[in-house]
Amino acid sequence: MASDFKIFTHRNSDNLHLNLNGHFDATAAQELFTFIKAHGDGACSIFIHTSNIKQIHPTSPDIFRSALYSLNNHFCGKLIFTGKEATTIAPKNSQIL
Repeated sequence: MASDFKIFTHRNSDNLHLNLNGHFDATAAQELFTFIKAHGDGACSIFIHTSNIKQIHPTSPDIFRSALYSLNNHFCGKLIFTGKEATTIAPKNSQIL
């Protein structure tokens, strides 16, 4: 795990909010995927807030997207990305605010 990467979570209504903090490296990408896989099914939408990401390792978005695609786009329609790094991390079929 990236030494300073953390996912802060909260729910409101049927939505799950994930606030990403720290460096987004390969381990952080896998951690985010694992969290979504474990906790995302009960949410109508999953908001992934990227404003507190300090730096993104160049291969990390691809690692995250590949892991999501391995689930046959099961979550992609639910994902809504916000913040300065939203377009860098978001897979196809995700909303960007």
